[in-house]
Amino acid sequence: MTHESHSVGPDYFDDGYRADAAAVAAGLVNALIPYGISLDGISLRQVCDECSALKDAYVISLGFLRLDDAREVTAKLKDHTNEFQRLHDTTANIQVDRQTAP
Repeated sequence: MTHESHSVGPDYFDDGYRADAAAVAAGLVNALIPYGISLDGISLRQVCDECSALKDAYVISLGFLRLDDAREVTAKLKDHTNEFQRLHDTTANIQVDRQTAP
C-alpha cells in the first residue's frame, strides 16, 4: 500500500466565502465611521450547516450595545437621514425651478 505524501497550507481551511464576508463587514464599519458610529464589538462567524439551509452563510454581528448606545446610534442615523432628505429636496426644487424658468 502506497501513500502519497503531501502537505496543506492555511488556505486548506478557507471556505472561499470568509474573505467576501469580512470585506462586507469592514465596508459596513467604514460606511458608519463618517457618521460617528463605531461598532467596536462587530464580529463575523460562519453559520453551521445544521443551523441554516444556506451554504457558506455568515453572520455579521454588530456587537453588544447598551440601550443608551443604541439610542445614540439611532439619533445619529436619523439626523443624517433628515439632512440627506433636506439636500435631496433642495436639489429637486432647484431642478424644477430651472426647468420652469423662461
